[in-house]
Amino acid sequence: MVTLEATAPTWPLLLALTGKNLLAHLVYVPDVMPALRERIVLEATSPSQLAQRWIETLLTLARDQHYLFLDFPSITTDIVEGVWRLNAFAVGELVDPLRHTFLQPLHTVQIKTCTVSETNGLLRLTCDLKVS
Repeated sequence: MVTLEATAPTWPLLLALTGKNLLAHLVYVPDVMPALRERIVLEATSPSQLAQRWIETLLTLARDQHYLFLDFPSITTDIVEGVWRLNAFAVGELVDPLRHTFLQPLHTVQIKTCTVSETNGLLRLTCDLKVS
């Protein structure tokens, strides 16, 4: 079991920190270069669901599209008629099996739970991952 945790004053920063934390559990980060940009658009009905979809999307990018996300120079979130929306750009590169050192086999990582809470103006995201 791996637990991703991040605390930040804003949604964009919270999601960026969580994404970087996830990458650090998957691959040796200094090997990843900012070569390509990928757009991410998500919708959810709650903050926890948005956080879970964010992590699921990043895992899918890495596992299925062979894209390693390094940074998130643009993340915006808003709520329209009860729907949480996220629009982001990830910067990273395609997997290079000769250069990238994986810390976990990507196909073994699954999300168990994701929760978001707010205390004293700070958002906290906790996501438990099962690594089999």
